[in-house]
Amino acid sequence: MKRIFIALALAISPVVSANNDVQMYGAGGNKCSSFVAAATAERSGESYVIDSYLSWAAGWSSLLSAQQNADVLNGIDGPTLKFELERYCRSFPNRYFANAVANLLARIASGELQPAAPL
Repeated sequence: MKRIFIALALAISPVVSANNDVQMYGAGGNKCSSFVAAATAERSGESYVIDSYLSWAAGWSSLLSAQQNADVLNGIDGPTLKFELERYCRSFPNRYFANAVANLLARIASGELQPAAPL
């Protein structure tokens, strides 16, 4: 099952970045640089902008979880997810936010990104 999910997550990433004819809706169609700006604004107390990005990522993750009948986020906490999304977007500011989410989900599915161990 993980192989199917990894293939799905990796398949969308190049399509979104390589095909200008693909219509992305919502925050997933915004450039990563705008997510970085939203994350920076959140640290200044303006969380309303980043909320649309996190809602978009949560919606896509929920859809994939329903299709896979499994938690595709594997119990990873919100702050870690935000950190990893911002890290990707800082590295690739001209890619779409959808690419950041696809990369994050692929890293989780491959086991590269694990939930923090309980204290």
